[in-house]
Amino acid sequence: SSEYVYYFQLPSGIIYRTNSNGTSDPEQITTSSPDKMSDPGYKITVYDKKRIAILNKSGDLYINNVGEKNSYFKNLASGIYEIQFSDDGKKMLFYSDWEISVYFTRDWDVQPWRSEDERKEIVRFSEKIENVQWAKKYEHVIFNVGKKIKITEIDNRSQNNISDIMNLDNEKIKLVCDFGEDKIYFMNKNGEESNLYSISFPEIEGILF
Repeated sequence: SSEYVYYFQLPSGIIYRTNSNGTSDPEQITTSSPDKMSDPGYKITVYDKKRIAILNKSGDLYINNVGEKNSYFKNLASGIYEIQFSDDGKKMLFYSDWEISVYFTRDWDVQPWRSEDERKEIVRFSEKIENVQWAKKYEHVIFNVGKKIKITEIDNRSQNNISDIMNLDNEKIKLVCDFGEDKIYFMNKNGEESNLYSISFPEIEGILF
C-alpha cells in the first residue's frame, strides 16, 4: 500500500506489515493461518489491515475481514483466479473460470440491501469467463465469454441483467477498463496481426446505469 508493506510469513502463515521505508517494527495483522498450508504460494490483496484477501496457487481464496459486527477469517471459495476490492472496500469481486461472485465486507444501507459477510453469486456460464473487472460505479462487472464482451449488474434479485457490449472477431481477447478516460481498451486479432482498440463506455448514455 502507499504507507505499508504487507507480507505473509511462512511456515506460521501469519500476515505482518511494516512501514514502506522499513524503519518500524513489524505489526502482526492476523493471529491464525489459512487451512491447506501445504501450498506455500500465496498472494495477498489488501484494502486495509481490516480487509485482506489471501489467494494461493491452488485457487483457494481466504478472507480476513474485521467487520463492524464480527471478525471473519475463513475459506471463501476454491478454484478462484483473481480478486478485486471496490474503491470503498465494501465489496470484493472474485471469479473462477465459470463463475463470478461478490463478497460484502460491510453492510449496505440502500437498496438493494446487503449484509456484512454476505456472498452472492452473480453469473455462471458453461463457457470460460475471462478478463473480469469492476465497471466504474462498482455495481456492474465487465467480462468476456468467447468473442463477446459483456456487462452485468451485481443486483440480480429479479433476473441476471446481462448485456453484450460488443462482439469481436476472435476469442483471444485482452481487455482493460480505464475509469479515468471512460474507455475500454482491448486487443483484437485481424488475420495474423493483433491490434489495440478502444471504445468510449458507455457508448449509449444510460446503458444499464
